[in-house]
Amino acid sequence: PEVAEVEQRLGAPQQTMTDFRGGLHLTWIGTRHKLEASFDKGRLYALTLTDLKTGHGEQVFESSARWQSF
Repeated sequence: PEVAEVEQRLGAPQQTMTDFRGGLHLTWIGTRHKLEASFDKGRLYALTLTDLKTGHGEQVFESSARWQSF
């Protein structure tokens, strides 16, 4: 999904950040969890869910298109 689709579904994020490559990172913070969606050129490439009590996070989605050979 694109940024507008995610914001329409989840509402406005509590935090936004743009990285050095122009990637957009949006964060929604609930009472027990934090959800971070990362976008490259407007398309979702990673989704991370973090438990606020334990601090442990889990990547629940990562686009295989983001993998690059070295």
